[in-house]
Amino acid sequence: MTLAGLVLSLSLAACSGSDEPVGRRTTAVPVSPTPRATPLPDVSPVAPLGSEGRPLTLIFVQPGDTLTTGIAAVQQDVQAYLLDELGLSVAITFVENESEALRAVCIGTEDGMPAAAWMSAFSAMVAERDCDAEPALAVVRGTGTRAAVGMPVEIVGRGGIAALDALRGQAMCRVTGDEDLVAWVYPSLLLAGAGIDPITDMPAPLDYASAEDVIRAIAEGDCAAAALEPGAYDDALDDLESTLPWSGGPANREELEAAVTVLRPAGDATAPRGTAWSGYAANVVPYDALVFPSSGVLSADLREQIGAALSGFADSRDGQAMLQDLLDASGLIPVDAADYGAFRSVINQAHWNMTAAG
Repeated sequence: MTLAGLVLSLSLAACSGSDEPVGRRTTAVPVSPTPRATPLPDVSPVAPLGSEGRPLTLIFVQPGDTLTTGIAAVQQDVQAYLLDELGLSVAITFVENESEALRAVCIGTEDGMPAAAWMSAFSAMVAERDCDAEPALAVVRGTGTRAAVGMPVEIVGRGGIAALDALRGQAMCRVTGDEDLVAWVYPSLLLAGAGIDPITDMPAPLDYASAEDVIRAIAEGDCAAAALEPGAYDDALDDLESTLPWSGGPANREELEAAVTVLRPAGDATAPRGTAWSGYAANVVPYDALVFPSSGVLSADLREQIGAALSGFADSRDGQAMLQDLLDASGLIPVDAADYGAFRSVINQAHWNMTAAG
């Protein structure tokens, strides 16, 4: 009934002159029996992560044609060590490529189990961006004063070129046999960060047999820049100095240094040895890292325990086999996201997408 209708009915009742009270018809409600609740079935508690029924998966990228009986033995040793040290059940598995490792860290294995994985620094940055994954341990290669945490890269270019964006439309040159990460992948990311597509905005790179040939090609104008391993530039100048003067080119070392200059100096990749470390330097490509899923999947305490246990295992005789056979490493260092600041900046500025890159 509307408000107007209610007011009208009350007025009519008041004007009727009847002393009888206005009655209200009561609607009878049949009584129905209360249904008896059916008890819910018992729900089994979820097994804790790291228990026998719910192991943590630890992934290594290891193409099938490289698996050996020695690697299988290392696999058993690592699993047994973590079980003995932490009471933690870990299933070590091998995948063919980094895309599979990245997928497992971010969304779990095919059977839904959480996974940690060893992967390149490039993949680690994508995992961090896509699913808040975190690096915890990183590979060291070499021993003594040669122990390094990554591959330094030095960018050299023709005199007069002050910035990478000036390389648009000009050819890069490379040393045949140098690591692709140094000779092409990392400089391509730097170029992309400078707004240059190294595929569509530049001619195909030119390959040369040695750093000396590359320096000469730049000085003579055959190409504009190159990425070299640390020390290669100075060694090449030393070797070329005895060949000067060049017809129509540099007459002495000073002129050669002016003709080919360092655009981006190589970073220091020396492994920390009991001293404070500020993370990976600029122009260093970090070696592989162990990446854990986000803290929502794997607690920080458990990550720390696993990292410490793996570091302890790496110092043992059996652990040395793991380092050599599975990681091509001589040691491990603890790392966190802050250590990757310089490298992350290169990845982000390049807008690099691992999925799109294949």
